[in-house]
Amino acid sequence: MLAHRDLDPRSAGGTAVEDGYGSRGPGTVDDAVDNVGLLHLTAAPVVDLSLAHEVPAGCPAAQGPRAAPAPARRRARKVVLLAQAAFLTVLALFAALLLLVDAGPHFFPFQTMVVESGSMTPTLPVGSVAIYRHETAAQVKVGQIILFSAPSDPSVFVSHRVHAIVDGPNGKYFSTKGDANPTPDTWRIAAAGSGWYVVGDIPLVGYALRALQMPTYKLLLIIVPAALIGLLTVRDIAVNRYRRRKAEHRADALTTGPS
Repeated sequence: MLAHRDLDPRSAGGTAVEDGYGSRGPGTVDDAVDNVGLLHLTAAPVVDLSLAHEVPAGCPAAQGPRAAPAPARRRARKVVLLAQAAFLTVLALFAALLLLVDAGPHFFPFQTMVVESGSMTPTLPVGSVAIYRHETAAQVKVGQIILFSAPSDPSVFVSHRVHAIVDGPNGKYFSTKGDANPTPDTWRIAAAGSGWYVVGDIPLVGYALRALQMPTYKLLLIIVPAALIGLLTVRDIAVNRYRRRKAEHRADALTTGPS
């Protein structure tokens, strides 16, 4: 066993000081330097050669443990997926609503018409779509909103509220008034036969229906949503393919050993 020896600076003759492992006689500075060198050798770390082997560069072990995705990243990815699903859902519902309003009257017992004037605001705002149901004149009551052709121009359809039901020399007639107008209409509508009365309205949808009647906007309303859906679908396919290839690459790197 090697003796651990120190020089005592108080001894001019370089007397060795015993440290518990043993003692020697008077030494020299060279002996101390040799011992210091031996201390360096004995303190050197021992390398386990059995662990030394070549690690493939692509192996995850060469790069250390892979950190799990941060919670913030996972939350952001979840928010993006939810926003994408919400956007597609709203887009599909809006397209279904336009289809129902535009083509529904051909299959169901109701009619629709775009409100283009403000005489019935705020009940029927401009740009809304009024929904009508069929009813006989005998069933119409004061306060209902009815649809009729303007006596001054039969090609113009008017939706005004029944202000009063008046008995005339030729039978009953409706006195109408717009909610935004200060006075009743000057014309009289015969209370005979059957017609349409308002059961509700859909705000702002009338603008989209009017745009569908223009070739340019009709093309845009068809192409833009279709392009967005196509891009989102291609993106999802590409992302899933990339993740699958990345997982396969990791699995191959883990199973591949040194050649």
